Amino acid sequence: MSESQFKNSEKYNLQLVEETSQHTVYRRIATQDAQMKPLSYYYYYFNNGTLVRTQLIEAPKPDVVLLSK
Repeated sequence: MSESQFKNSEKYNLQLVEETSQHTVYRRIATQDAQMKPLSYYYYYFNNGTLVRTQLIEAPKPDVVLLSK
């Protein structure tokens, strides 16, 4: 898939993360909770305008800190 085809198919849920002259990375929300907070993201990697890799990453969850008295 070319980068232009990809951008046309995913135009509403897509964020450019990194761009160089030969390399581009996009991020799309894969899942979200009831409050619309992202739970996971898909990353799309393009080299010279051609999709070379996709990756699903879970969003980091904050640690719960319990204070004892």
